[in-house]
Amino acid sequence: VCNLGLDKLFLFVFFFFFKQKTAYEIYQCDWSSDVCSSDLKMGLSKKQEKGFVKIKKSKTNYNILRKNLTPSILKVFSENSDSAYPQKIFEIGEIFYKENKLIERNSLCVTNSPGNFTEIKQIADYLFNMLDLKIDFEEPEDFPEYFIRGRVAEIFLDGISLGFLGEIHPKILKNWNIKMPVSLFEFDLEEIIKKLISSAP
Repeated sequence: VCNLGLDKLFLFVFFFFFKQKTAYEIYQCDWSSDVCSSDLKMGLSKKQEKGFVKIKKSKTNYNILRKNLTPSILKVFSENSDSAYPQKIFEIGEIFYKENKLIERNSLCVTNSPGNFTEIKQIADYLFNMLDLKIDFEEPEDFPEYFIRGRVAEIFLDGISLGFLGEIHPKILKNWNIKMPVSLFEFDLEEIIKKLISSAP
């Protein structure tokens, strides 16, 4: 049953990103690990920077556990700003945050550059249509600061928030020296897989 859900998900990833010949080449793929440098916090406000889990006595500059995939994806765009466009990058990886205890989740981040809100929303719609899942989009009051207000949506599956979708703020693009607009969504992958398993025949 679990394999059925995963097969659907990875079928989408393969179909969308590899069915067509790509018109670009990523030259410096410094793909992220679970541990990242504090400079990947992107210069956000103190409020937004809360929740990072710091590593004690790190012997390198990699000293925090990432709480989302977006900064590491933006780092790849930054290192490939002179490569040909369009650039479509995705990552599935582990994220960490702390409530009463350390929580570890799997997340999916899909990006498009150059891209806008409408295009990334169409990609999200396409993904969930392929998975036979119905999602709802709502305008959020509180959202990650790296999105543009009015160009961001929160995504819900059966009333449960999966994450956010939208356009990256120009200030963040400038900080990363990214020359083209970037749109992305990042979802809680475990909630999606849980729904696929529960709805499987």
